[in-house]
Amino acid sequence: MITKLVLIDDDRYFRRSAQRFLESHLPDIHIISCDSAEEGERLITLHQPSVVVLDIKLPGIDGLELLDRMEHKARDPFVVVISGQQATEEQVNSTYIDALNRGALHFHRKGDGEQKLLAIVRRQMEADAARRSREPLAEILELPELDLTLYPNENQARYADMDVRLTPIESRYLGLLMSHNGNTVSLQTFYEALCDAEGESARHFDQTNKQNIRTHICYLRKKLGQDSNSEQLIETVRTKGYRLVSS
Repeated sequence: MITKLVLIDDDRYFRRSAQRFLESHLPDIHIISCDSAEEGERLITLHQPSVVVLDIKLPGIDGLELLDRMEHKARDPFVVVISGQQATEEQVNSTYIDALNRGALHFHRKGDGEQKLLAIVRRQMEADAARRSREPLAEILELPELDLTLYPNENQARYADMDVRLTPIESRYLGLLMSHNGNTVSLQTFYEALCDAEGESARHFDQTNKQNIRTHICYLRKKLGQDSNSEQLIETVRTKGYRLVSS
């Protein structure tokens, strides 16, 4: 089983080095990396990772604030916070306590080396495997105000007393729309979801990708009993993406 890990650090050298090292030692890991908390939050929402490796000092929103925001996510990943090599012992201890109070499970100082980070991540992967074995097979997403329910693991939905059979990507797209209830899901996010579902890396996002997304949305609308261009439930946000709306 593949474990997803989101690595958030604005130090490009560390980010690339850590990703290469972890991937070379952990064949069952898929790492998605970025350099800001804002992008990290988006990737966490999109990919629902099992593990997050998070730098504390980031431009804009810092790691501690992102930890606070992660409390409201549907999935609760294992979080490893990291600090720079120049941090003093007093700074490390203070940051560690703050991070633990916000839900982090481990602390790693970059100067402690990649082998220690590897051991921490491997331990979290084992803990996640044990957690998954205890989880029910199907998770249910419900929006009662829209009379809409999704069973992601079954690729099945129920809308206005109508049972709807979905393809895996249609199920993934509907899940994105429901988890962002009322907020716009960007075309880029839909594209990355498609790549993730197919086990591919997201590359250049072009007009062909946009057309593929529109096609999937049209089919999804039809299966939900609407005209392919209907804005009744899934609204087009011009040049940006799509969102769910109440009738």
